[in-house]
Amino acid sequence: MSENVDRYEGVVLVASGFGIAAAIPYLKKLVYSYNTSASRTRRVHLVWEVETLDIAIAVQANLNSLLEDDVLKKRYILTISIYVKSGQIIGDVMKFGNHDQAVVYNGRAGYGQILQAEISGELIERLPNAKEEKGELLVMGMRHPREIASSTDKLSVAASR
Repeated sequence: MSENVDRYEGVVLVASGFGIAAAIPYLKKLVYSYNTSASRTRRVHLVWEVETLDIAIAVQANLNSLLEDDVLKKRYILTISIYVKSGQIIGDVMKFGNHDQAVVYNGRAGYGQILQAEISGELIERLPNAKEEKGELLVMGMRHPREIASSTDKLSVAASR
């Protein structure tokens, strides 16, 4: 991945397994740039698919550090969705760590639903009664763009490798 991420209003970062290692520097840069007002980015969503929960637990300290840094004016931009394919969690959803912005789900990621929500812009906090144009959304990840796009209906999806 070698995309300049600062110019996008929203970023969806897709990773699987140990591909999270390539995503973490981008997440750090996005959170830092937001905290220093050096970026247009107002929402970052990490969608991470893992085979077992053990993989996520191994990286939990890194993700907690990112979430702890994401505190500017109590307006969090980082959301983490972890999808465990092996069904190791009890129930369909559970919090990951001590942060409300990180959630673990059973099963595979539903990219169509995730991207529809992100493209709508409804998940970005906006000033009431202010007319704002929606910015661009960047989808980055290790999956092939067609793989993501095939789970969406009327979306055009681009991904960086």
